[in-house]
Amino acid sequence: MRHTSWVERRTQGVLAGQVASWLGDAFQVVALPVAIVLAHGSAGQMAAAITATTVARLVFTLFGGVWADRVQPRLIMALTDVVRAIAAAVLAAAFAVGAWSTPLVIVCAFVSAAAGAFFGPAFMTWRRAVIPADQRQRTNGTLTSLRQLMLMLGPVTGGAAVGFAGPAFGFTLNAVTFVVSLAAVLAWARPVDIVRTEGSEAFTEQLVAGWRAVRSRSWLLWGLLAAGFYHIGNGAVLVLAPLLVASELGGAHAVGIVAAAEGLGGFLGAALGARIHLKRPLFTGWAPLILMPLWAFSFAVFHSVWPIAVLAAIGYAGLLFYDVHWETAIQHAVPGELQGRVHSWDILMSFVALPLGSMLAAPLAAAYGARPVIAVGACFLLVASVVPLFIRSMRTFEVPSSAVSKAPAG
Repeated sequence: MRHTSWVERRTQGVLAGQVASWLGDAFQVVALPVAIVLAHGSAGQMAAAITATTVARLVFTLFGGVWADRVQPRLIMALTDVVRAIAAAVLAAAFAVGAWSTPLVIVCAFVSAAAGAFFGPAFMTWRRAVIPADQRQRTNGTLTSLRQLMLMLGPVTGGAAVGFAGPAFGFTLNAVTFVVSLAAVLAWARPVDIVRTEGSEAFTEQLVAGWRAVRSRSWLLWGLLAAGFYHIGNGAVLVLAPLLVASELGGAHAVGIVAAAEGLGGFLGAALGARIHLKRPLFTGWAPLILMPLWAFSFAVFHSVWPIAVLAAIGYAGLLFYDVHWETAIQHAVPGELQGRVHSWDILMSFVALPLGSMLAAPLAAAYGARPVIAVGACFLLVASVVPLFIRSMRTFEVPSSAVSKAPAG
């Protein structure tokens, strides 16, 4: 029987705190617009908050990657949890006394998103340093499945809390999740070794070094380019699919069925990714991405919600299965001192492309119809899923045998 050491229990405590933080992130996605509606706000005010979040992530993601590699990750994680907790508490107080305003909402949304842009790379750097190589894949799969679960629970609990108990209560709970994460970091996150660069190395040089690390690994470069192309199509599908389901396949009830199928499929795919070791993870692990285009193409074939929901579950299972192996590959193949910057480029490539597809979706659907545009989006997904399989470095990439999880002794 394998016994969990004190160090492992401390690490698990930090990871559990991060799960609470993810719940807060997903919570705010619904809590903020619901709060604005209940306070008789406008669509323009909601759009302003969403825009502030998007701009903050675009601006600060690469900065967060550089700082994750030059400053103790534990410190960045703690400070960003403090900032996000304060931002949520300010919103709670403002809605409680009826003193909220558009500028205040924009500032809080911007600050919270900017802090999150620093937290993500720091958390990746810290995980890579403290989790043994042979446990990374299992840990990545477990965390990905839990994050998927939080993405399902967060909007439901956020909307319910704000709807039944009021905006102030909802944002107070949001702040509490970040306080829980902060407490876990302060109590259990141990410092990690940081590779110090020369003092004369400028911030921009460190930023360029991160891109150089991406460009020098063809599998990584092609993977990020494919992800960007993929998310252009995915952005359009994510906007139009719920609208099509709601208008033609059964309204809000049908949208809920498809959303639940997506969440369940992603949860199961990540869980499988944690347990199935692939000798060539960037080849056999990438292939399941082809299941997502099948789901998108289903809108052009089926006029019933159930086959679409089934294919949604299968498609998202393939997507999250791949995600576990991709993250593990980066952790093994990229030096620890570059983890934050490479991770930030990974986030940015996807995050830039997704809004582009989303912005194009509505005008194209108005001109040509939702189904044809979704079909074109599915073609983007298919091309992005197939082309990397022809890249030699993707086919030959292997995770070292020393990094394969060993079964615990009975």
